[in-house]
Amino acid sequence: MARHTKEFEVDGVKYKTTHLPATTANKLLIKLSKVLTPGLMALASANQDGEVTLDLIGNLLTQMLSVTDENEVDENIKTLLSTTQMIDGSGAIRPIQFDTDFAGRLGHMYKVLKEVLDFQYSDFFAEIVGFVGAAPTISDSLETPTSKIKAMS
Repeated sequence: MARHTKEFEVDGVKYKTTHLPATTANKLLIKLSKVLTPGLMALASANQDGEVTLDLIGNLLTQMLSVTDENEVDENIKTLLSTTQMIDGSGAIRPIQFDTDFAGRLGHMYKVLKEVLDFQYSDFFAEIVGFVGAAPTISDSLETPTSKIKAMS
């Protein structure tokens, strides 16, 4: 069976992504789980009212960075984006040039990553519904609207 593709747009930039090969996707899911799970668990247990505070974000990042380093994070991001391409105004498709396309646009890069994570692993999260009763998407887990962030007093 052929791998599926999806086109999406972030901040006016169009992208096309393709599913990773199963072996790559599974290895990356395991790596990402090791990194994201401690932080997300800390976030869930420390915050019962749904408010995202700067202190909470700091704890989340501390938990996540305690199980990885910047080289591994960089490698995981590039692997995740390895099957994602940009579509220019004329419809031409080209590979992402990571250091150029995301220079000064890390917020944009993380929005692209959120879309790609949802696409790559949506079936996995749908399958765990039977185990946990609800299927959060990657978007639900990573979304931190500015309006919910409280400044530290």
